[in-house]
Amino acid sequence: MQQMLQLMFSMQMDMQRSLRQEAASAIVNNTSTMITTINQPMNAGHCTICLTAIADTVLYRCGHLCVCYMCGLNLRETRSTTGVKYPICRAPVDDILRVY
Repeated sequence: MQQMLQLMFSMQMDMQRSLRQEAASAIVNNTSTMITTINQPMNAGHCTICLTAIADTVLYRCGHLCVCYMCGLNLRETRSTTGVKYPICRAPVDDILRVY
């Protein structure tokens, strides 16, 4: 019985050690990916949400001009139901204004 307990304890310790190594490896890999992403410049003038359309909408409250009209509409609509805030500065989106 005691040998069985020691064996189970040993297996559990090996499993924990393996999990710690995998977690440490994942953190290192994720950190290097984040550094690469941070060093890449964003496309100036593009929407910070969909990343494809041209930013043409000002958000009322923070004044940022960095979303497209469709993403601005989505932010405004979801704000009323979920209380979502602008993802960059976390300001509430009260209204949007399309600029030309």
